[in-house]
Amino acid sequence: MKRKPSRCPHRVSGSGVLVAAVGMPDPPFDAGLLYHAFEGLLPPAYEALMPSMADGEHGTSEMKRVTSIAMGLSERGDQEDRRRTLRSLFGSYKYITEAPACFFVDDICDMYPNVRLILNTRSAKKGPSHRHEVKKLFGLPMQAATHTADRLNTATGSKRAVYTACRDRFLQMRYGVSSVHDHRLIKRHNAWVRAVAKRKNVELLEWNEDDGWGPLCAFLGWEEPRIAFEPSTSRKIVSKAIRFAIS
Repeated sequence: MKRKPSRCPHRVSGSGVLVAAVGMPDPPFDAGLLYHAFEGLLPPAYEALMPSMADGEHGTSEMKRVTSIAMGLSERGDQEDRRRTLRSLFGSYKYITEAPACFFVDDICDMYPNVRLILNTRSAKKGPSHRHEVKKLFGLPMQAATHTADRLNTATGSKRAVYTACRDRFLQMRYGVSSVHDHRLIKRHNAWVRAVAKRKNVELLEWNEDDGWGPLCAFLGWEEPRIAFEPSTSRKIVSKAIRFAIS
């Protein structure tokens, strides 16, 4: 991680990953909400925030390639190589958000003893059950077609297609569902994260967008921005507005 000669601010000082937002993304509704909140709150010069694959603009094919390798190593039960791969994936970032972090919570807790977890349980007012009904009406047919195309195109070797196939097998292995669009996935993932945090004795904040800044900033020990938490606003606008409000 590139650092300025001056002392690092407390938000980015410390060894290894400090905060992992490990909620399961909820496509097509999720657009990197916590990623853009952190983007506004963290000093950009220190490059402390890992890009999120949950946000299409920031997801990279290389991240998908390495994540696919780590998932494959999970299938084979190769913990040593998987964690070596994850260290290369997370690099020197201090904050990692949702995909790919959500898939490797148990590894993250063991690899980074100072980490704290944030579980975005999705909105209480418009949570997974409500969103699944909306998806059935508007989103699922098109997403299913894209999902099927990715699976069929795996033979071409495209990173996106390979990632989709690896992710589907991984989800089936852990949660008993084979699609990110399955309405049971988020509930099962949330239960798994709670169990991991309890077993590893790691601090966990359960949060959703209805909670706003209060619990999030209190958990992190940060001052709340002088701006309302508006998840429906464009994410780029949100991150810029936060940065302006705390400057």
